[in-house]
Amino acid sequence: HRHRPAVRVSRPRHDQGGRDAGHAVAGDATRRGLPGPCHRRLAVVDGDRDHRDRRQDRRVRGRPSAVYDPGDGAGGDRLRAKIEQIRRNQRLDMKPLSMPIVSKREPLETKSGMPIVLLGASTGGPQALATILRSFKQPINFSVVIVQHLDTAFVPGFRSWLSHETGFLVRAALPGDRAVAGCVSVASSDRHLQITSGGVFIETDIPTDALHKPSVDALMLSAASTKLFGVAALLTGMGRDGAAGLLALRKSGWATIAQDAATSVVWGMPGAAVQCLAAEQVLAIDQIGPAIQIALTRKPKPNHV
Repeated sequence: HRHRPAVRVSRPRHDQGGRDAGHAVAGDATRRGLPGPCHRRLAVVDGDRDHRDRRQDRRVRGRPSAVYDPGDGAGGDRLRAKIEQIRRNQRLDMKPLSMPIVSKREPLETKSGMPIVLLGASTGGPQALATILRSFKQPINFSVVIVQHLDTAFVPGFRSWLSHETGFLVRAALPGDRAVAGCVSVASSDRHLQITSGGVFIETDIPTDALHKPSVDALMLSAASTKLFGVAALLTGMGRDGAAGLLALRKSGWATIAQDAATSVVWGMPGAAVQCLAAEQVLAIDQIGPAIQIALTRKPKPNHV
């Protein structure tokens, strides 16, 4: 019997240096009920543990865990190749975060227009995102833009599931489209998503050496260089993608939030944001949605950290 890498749900843990170097994140296809190929959860890949360990992991938090076998054929080869890429780059993702150079910009009091909410997540992200969106009282007068680390094959099912779970219109963030009030836009290709001062989405392959495509940093750094304003939150996930972008947004006057360790599946991305002082608030997942709405009612002010 040939052992294939299996994608499974992992016990919540902190992202500590190289301790989890034998694991790699393939993305989350959320919980049961997700349409199409996303009806199983995809979380942490461990190609080295034996079947007994995986049977034990099915009892995490008293809930059964699904094991996804990529199988044979092009789809399986694609997923396995992505898993191997993430495994090879895991140590690179753990390098110390360098502080971005943020140019001094005009005070946010001069800014006007529709506010934007930027959300970035990886492992455990789909449930966290659904929790936040469900807390918003509809209709909302702001636009939500999401980068969730997920293989592009699973993104359409993820969008459908998120719309069903929250009641929001959830669409792909396509180049040339504009962020629209009341709508949730999700990065849906294997290129970086960015946003312009006019709220128009564009895609790019730069930086070419990024561990994740699309990356949370690419979206947040692009927003920080515009006259847009709003709230950004970095949610559960392995690594540190989004920490530099969240810091740039805080320095340009955005309200910034990181999910706390207790409610994160992996406290890597939000933990890195806390470490570099990118987050104004560190909150449990059920507190982030209400905090976003409160922050949007306040007049934006410049922040200097």
